[in-house]
Amino acid sequence: MQKLSINKLSITKDTSPTEIKLAVIKVVSGLDFHSIRETMIALNWTWQFDPRPPEQAELFEAATERCIYVVTECVKTGKRSKVSSGGFTADAEMFLEGDIGLSVWFEVTECGNYL
Repeated sequence: MQKLSINKLSITKDTSPTEIKLAVIKVVSGLDFHSIRETMIALNWTWQFDPRPPEQAELFEAATERCIYVVTECVKTGKRSKVSSGGFTADAEMFLEGDIGLSVWFEVTECGNYL
């Protein structure tokens, strides 16, 4: 599992979607997408509806989308938001002072083969 520590983001309800995306990109850029892709290739792991392992840019985009989603939900609701899909988990939580804590990681878990 490759996990980044909690990253403190100064985001409020007034933060624009563009500013949220830029803050998230800084966090997601800390993941080693080359190693993630190599792991997926070694495990012959693909995403649904695509017979090949995703490229690094696709992995980056997937992680970014998940992080933007959880941060946006956390800002809207004031509650923790977490989503896992495609090996990525994004977790956002609001601190007492109003900043958002964001963690993102890639994790290989055991899964079944559904036919």
